[in-house]
Amino acid sequence: GFQFQYPLFVLVMSAVVLVFALSLFGLFYVNISVGQNELNKLSSGDTLVGTFFKGVLATLLSTPCTAPFLGVALGFAFAQSNAIVALIFFVSGLGMASPYLLLTINPGWLKFLPKPGLWMDKFKQSMGFVLLATLVWLNNNMAVQVGPAVIGWLNYWLVGLAFSAWIIANYIDLTTETPRKIKIWSIAILFMLMSSWLCIFSQRDVMLALTPGAGFKYKSDTTGGEGLGFAPFTVDALNKELNANKTVLLDFTANWCLTCKVNEATVINNQAVKDTIKSLKVVTMKADWTNQDPDITKLLAKFGRSGVPLYVIYPAGKPSE
Repeated sequence: GFQFQYPLFVLVMSAVVLVFALSLFGLFYVNISVGQNELNKLSSGDTLVGTFFKGVLATLLSTPCTAPFLGVALGFAFAQSNAIVALIFFVSGLGMASPYLLLTINPGWLKFLPKPGLWMDKFKQSMGFVLLATLVWLNNNMAVQVGPAVIGWLNYWLVGLAFSAWIIANYIDLTTETPRKIKIWSIAILFMLMSSWLCIFSQRDVMLALTPGAGFKYKSDTTGGEGLGFAPFTVDALNKELNANKTVLLDFTANWCLTCKVNEATVINNQAVKDTIKSLKVVTMKADWTNQDPDITKLLAKFGRSGVPLYVIYPAGKPSE
């Protein structure tokens, strides 16, 4: 999640999501043929090798669909022992193979599966709107980090990217000869370079915002917990409250952290929780990790964490506990 602290990373992800959304809408298709013929040959036939490579082919095709669900599980797995890593991959494979096993046991169940047809293309197009919703979410994260002026230029750049893709999609098809392809691609790339210069390279604030360590600062209010008066975290502010023998609730959060937002909406903003915090005179403080902050990073590491959310309570008079 900390990658979302870098506006350039979020912009690249936004560009990728936009292009894939246009692809799902049918504007163009991405064909990857490298190794495809060899893999098809290996997966043909009912031998042990053929069956194995059928599984390989199915895994490659399904990875983009399962990544949003398996990403967290595999991220957890890589921090575990070798046995747990192997077990999680085995269970993932077993889960993926189970429909084939069940249909082999009773082929009659195939009648319950939807038949291929035009609905598949309509469904694919509808998924493009899911990607557009993802683009809006990414855009919101960038807006919090870089501010309205910079995000405006970046949005214009994304429009330029979409227009360049439209040029290629509308003037090149399977029958287009190579000289014309070169001409159309050159026009699209030239337009993209012009858009990049106008919207990014010639805009000082945009360049500063996209350059890690350039010192660009835009601070927006990303705090949650309405009514609790969360103070922004600084090391000095925290030490001041602890030295005054006060109990402190420190909330590590980020605007791009969906889990943080759910916790804020369902727990921290719960009336019973807010009443308890107020009655106990707990000082509430928020460590906003939306943008890079070395002090917050060090404090997270101190508690053995590499990301947010994290909630820490310092008891009054016992800050080390």
